[in-house]
Amino acid sequence: MVVKRPNSDVTQDELRGFYEGKVAKWWIPDDVVFVDELPHTATGKLHKLKLREQFRHYILPSARKVQNCPLTDEVTAGSRSTHVPE
Repeated sequence: MVVKRPNSDVTQDELRGFYEGKVAKWWIPDDVVFVDELPHTATGKLHKLKLREQFRHYILPSARKVQNCPLTDEVTAGSRSTHVPE
């Protein structure tokens, strides 16, 4: 989640591209979501519970592509199986 500065027109790709070559590849965010403000607690810390609640249905773009795959239901059903082979 990113709050843009006033009059800023930065894009998701520009923001993610900024980190290329500066940090490890796995540190670069998979996606960027622009928000108007971030919720804070009474002490000024980020209110992670509110953020989790606000974005509980959020799906990464890479996961959205997989969900459109006809095999998704089979694959996810199989991966959640609790059956232990004998």
